[in-house]
Amino acid sequence: MGNKGSWGKTQEAMENSGGGLFLRLENDGDAAVVAFCGAPLPRDICFNEKTKNYEPWDESHKLAGRKKQTKYAMNVYALSALGKPVQEMKVIDMNFNTLTAVIALKDKYGFSKSFFEIKRHGAKGDTKTTYQILPDKEISASDLALFGSADPKDADNWIEGTVKLVDLDEVVAKADDESVAVTDDVKKDAKAKGGAKAANGTTAAPAGQATPASSANGESISKAVATEIIEKLKPLDPDKGIRPFMKSFPYAKKVSEIHATDEALARKLVSDIVSPPAAAEDAFG
Repeated sequence: MGNKGSWGKTQEAMENSGGGLFLRLENDGDAAVVAFCGAPLPRDICFNEKTKNYEPWDESHKLAGRKKQTKYAMNVYALSALGKPVQEMKVIDMNFNTLTAVIALKDKYGFSKSFFEIKRHGAKGDTKTTYQILPDKEISASDLALFGSADPKDADNWIEGTVKLVDLDEVVAKADDESVAVTDDVKKDAKAKGGAKAANGTTAAPAGQATPASSANGESISKAVATEIIEKLKPLDPDKGIRPFMKSFPYAKKVSEIHATDEALARKLVSDIVSPPAAAEDAFG
C-alpha cells in the first residue's frame, strides 16, 4: 500500500524547511469544514521559471539558484466547502505555517473529536495569504465510522472507515509532475511563449487535435482567454476536464501556452466538455 504519511518525517521536514482531488480555497473568505485524517506527507519542491511548473527539488535546482519550498499534503474529509456539501475525502496542501497551526489543534483537540473550519484570508495570488482554522462542530460516532479515527497505538496509522484515505504518494506525484496546473496556470509576471516550429515531414495531428507547429508570430492566446478557459474547466474533475482538454494541444504544457491560432479550437473543446452534446435517447430507458 502506498505512503499515507508520517508524523516523524513531517516534523523533520518542518525543522529543515523553516518555513479534482485537492481541497481548493482560492479567494478571500473561502471556507471549508473538514476533519483532518491520517498523517501528512512532506515533500520539497521549487518553481522552475523555465518550464513554468513546480518540480521536485534536486541538486540541479539548487545549482540554478532556485528557492526550495516544503509542502505538506494531508487527507481531510470535507464536510462542506464554499457553503456546499461535499462529504468526500480530499487532499489539502499546506505550507509550514498552516501545518504548524494544524499540529497545535491536533495537540489540543485531537482529530477524532472535532470538525474544523478552514477560512482563507487573502485574495487569489496573494503570497501573504493566511488560513484561520477553528473548531466547528463535534464529530459523532457515525462520523468516525465513515472516515475513521487515529490509531492510539501508532501515531502514523489511521484506522480507516468506509471512506478510504487517498494515497498521498500517488496524488502529489501527479500534482507535481502533471504538466497541467489549473490553479497556478496563469501567473502575473509570466509571458506565454509559442511552441517551436515543427520539422518538415511531421505527421498531422489526429482530427480535433492541434498540430505542434508555431502560431503566427509565435504568439499564444491572451491571458484573459487562458483565464476564461481555466475558470470553465476548474469545477470539473481533472480527468474529465483539464486533462482531456490539454491532450488536444500536445505542444503546450499549460493553457497559457496554447497558440493564438488554436483559440477557436480551444473554445470549441471547452464548450463540448462543459456542455456536451445531448446523447441519443436510450432505447432501453
